[in-house]
Amino acid sequence: TLGNFHYSFAPGKDIVYQQMMKFIQNIQFKNFKEAASYHTDKDQAEKDIPRLIEKRFIVKPELLDIKTFDVLGVELNSDGTRAKVRTQWHVKLLNSDKTKDVDIIFYWHKINDKWFMDLQSSL
Repeated sequence: TLGNFHYSFAPGKDIVYQQMMKFIQNIQFKNFKEAASYHTDKDQAEKDIPRLIEKRFIVKPELLDIKTFDVLGVELNSDGTRAKVRTQWHVKLLNSDKTKDVDIIFYWHKINDKWFMDLQSSL
């Protein structure tokens, strides 16, 4: 990773990295419908993404201002079907003057050559 440029010789890592960046940007700009698209159809139907964000950050999504974020690393398992992504977020809670840094690990799995976020273990 070099600034916004990222390249890996493992194609799965690049795909997961790019999807992770897009997912966080969707959360940052409150595009929860698009953020949900990184999850399986079953998870999308069963889970409320804004509520999961509220549970994770202990604040309603509209009161969460993601100032900066970084994808610190992507690891793949040996058969390339599971991924772990380490991220760091700097957020401001708009209902207070508090800011905080939050480290979050997201888990992804590959189904039929497509990567999906594992919602249960991520948010």
